Amino acid sequence: MGVDLPTALGIFQVFLAKTFFQTSVSSDLYDSARLDGCSEMQFLVRIVLPTSYAIIAVLFLLYAVGQWNSYFNALIFLEDQGLYPLQLVLQSLLIQGNMAYTMNAGSAEEIARMDAMNTLLRYAVIVVATVPMLIIYPFAQRYFVKA
Repeated sequence: MGVDLPTALGIFQVFLAKTFFQTSVSSDLYDSARLDGCSEMQFLVRIVLPTSYAIIAVLFLLYAVGQWNSYFNALIFLEDQGLYPLQLVLQSLLIQGNMAYTMNAGSAEEIARMDAMNTLLRYAVIVVATVPMLIIYPFAQRYFVKA
């Protein structure tokens, strides 16, 4: 909660949503809904929300990617390593791999082997960190509006 709450509402997301709602929901639409007897809550639920799936999907995707890639707030606020997000665990794994590589320098063959393993570890970390977002994106893509 302490890690997610400070980044729950970003200025860019608010500006993006405000611009979308100003351009897609006209005052004429609101006036005609009021003439038909629609309350403000009904207008929100029956007219605004069904027409705003695209912006909700975009905001969800932006927030999900931001939370998935964030490690700095967790580094500041969390003390228990069991609560660390994946990005912080992966970062510490890479740092430990680099430290072990520099501390255990031996023969040239061993250094080359450690360097190759460190490179493979980096690639594996990149794949592990990007696969979940690549899985989420196609499900959110169907809500995007084509220009």
